[in-house]
Amino acid sequence: MWTARRRTDHDPTSFDHLAETYERRDELTRGWVTGWLMDQLANRHGGSAVDLGCGNGRTALILADHYRQVRAVDLSPEMIRLASSRRPHPRVTYECADLDRVQGQYDLVVSIMVLHHVPDIRATLAHISRLVAPGGMAILVDPAGPRERRWQFHLRHVMALYGDLRDRRARAWEHFRLKSDRRWMDHLVSDRFLTVEQFRDVYARALPGAVIGTVNGLHSAVWQRP
Repeated sequence: MWTARRRTDHDPTSFDHLAETYERRDELTRGWVTGWLMDQLANRHGGSAVDLGCGNGRTALILADHYRQVRAVDLSPEMIRLASSRRPHPRVTYECADLDRVQGQYDLVVSIMVLHHVPDIRATLAHISRLVAPGGMAILVDPAGPRERRWQFHLRHVMALYGDLRDRRARAWEHFRLKSDRRWMDHLVSDRFLTVEQFRDVYARALPGAVIGTVNGLHSAVWQRP
């Protein structure tokens, strides 16, 4: 009975109880697609940007190097608290909000590793397309693929640990511990992804002319609004 209660003491889809774990993992991995995103933004500047699902605020700081005003929103109050306290910036405004309720138009709309959480991806993509100002850009990155079971995640983490130890990478054990945390695993098995084929079809239909690609095992859509 104790185990059953422990396994239901939090919402596995929420990041409220994972903010510090996410922060430390992000430090160890140096971000999912940081280098790629910076390449996408090279020589690009504008007035306004919005980061939908800003998490710990690292992406918002990158955007602040290119845009005069950055709105960074996330559904998790704990993630917004962490981002506000650790990554304040005069051009970044952090806000706890549902991305589907964000209004306005922006020169850049960014969302990294977030959209698999929304209940209706087609409606959300249509909403995002309206947030992009004429001539503006949307940069969206998300996983795609089959749903995985808990044992598959464990196996992958053990294999990654073996590779990290073989290559003598610093903090290999810490990274393994964070990835194997029960709360993090509960979150991973709660995720629901589009298949690769669905990703390409759904994003291409919602954002006609978008460049669909891959980056570090994830899938991306870069769209310029006419």
